[in-house]
Amino acid sequence: MDRDLEALKRAVVSEPGSAIAWAELAQGYARAGRGAEAGPPADRAADLDPAFESLADEWGEWRTLGRNSSRSYDVPNSLLLPEPVRSLRERWRAPAGPALCPVVIAAGVAYSTEGREHLVARDLESGALRWRVAPPLEGGRPEQRWISSPSVASGLVVLSGHDWRQSAVWALDAETGALRWSWTSEPFEPICDHASATPVVSRQRVVSVWSGRVVALDLATGAERWVRDLETSATAPLAAWDGRVFVTASGRRTLLALDLTSGAELWASSTRANDLVTGLQVLGSEVVCLDYERSCYYSALDGARNEPIGLGEEYPQTACAGDLEVIVEGEDLVLIELPSDEEFYRLRLPGPAYAAPVIGPGTIAVGCTLSGEATLLVFSVS
Repeated sequence: MDRDLEALKRAVVSEPGSAIAWAELAQGYARAGRGAEAGPPADRAADLDPAFESLADEWGEWRTLGRNSSRSYDVPNSLLLPEPVRSLRERWRAPAGPALCPVVIAAGVAYSTEGREHLVARDLESGALRWRVAPPLEGGRPEQRWISSPSVASGLVVLSGHDWRQSAVWALDAETGALRWSWTSEPFEPICDHASATPVVSRQRVVSVWSGRVVALDLATGAERWVRDLETSATAPLAAWDGRVFVTASGRRTLLALDLTSGAELWASSTRANDLVTGLQVLGSEVVCLDYERSCYYSALDGARNEPIGLGEEYPQTACAGDLEVIVEGEDLVLIELPSDEEFYRLRLPGPAYAAPVIGPGTIAVGCTLSGEATLLVFSVS
């Protein structure tokens, strides 16, 4: 089919759950010979399925916490949503879990946690259940078990979990939910913070943190590549960029850059005396540490700290797509036009939001607390 790329992109917006629309778009990129031109930089190419390398980065699939391994929380292509955006309509809602990222989106499928133990795949358009899996984790009481939000790469859904005695990392088949491989830690004294558990996937490595240790696994097989002991907990999710993985060692009040291939320390930078870093982002070539007081910026290349910039926040609370910014403010979902910063739409949610919004094809999703229960709300954008 020889429709141009813009028409193919709009077909995905109109039918975000259509595997055919996504396949035609991938074929359109291949026919146009734009794989190298439009694709992700070399440091992120391995994050993505080979067939979708160019479209997933330019088109901006939200495949992990913060959308990508650098946790940028932005979608580079405004065509992901219709223009102009006028309103939101609730498409479906479903039970969710307490994970930092309420949902990730890949090829028309929404992957989210449900409660403390289950990972669920639903059709993005209809919310229809595709599969529901409780990854195996032996030991501990059910109320002590916890799984992270997932990351999607190379046909796998990768997540981690723990029961306060052991940690595990699992890779599930994205289509069926079948277990492809798993890795289990040795028993430990629980000093890890579950908020830090979301794995980062980059350059065919899965990097996770457990009880003060960072472990890198092979994406295809789950084989252990390296382990590094932080000797303290990590309070923020990991982020990766340009062959580096960034981690906070809270007890040492240190931001570390580790080599993604070997685990070797590239640099260490002291954080502010009262830091409790709860979020990491890589924006450009700077690492942003978010804490309750203010955000600090560090060079991703050598760790040099710039002057603190901005107010503090517990986690990123905004998501961007082209000239649109989506913000959660308590129980409100707010749409803002960029670069004017003009608010043009506000929607009252049925409960307070607990995480940053997620943007998908023709879609905005947010996690809310309703009657004390985590709930995923998925909206159609028109």
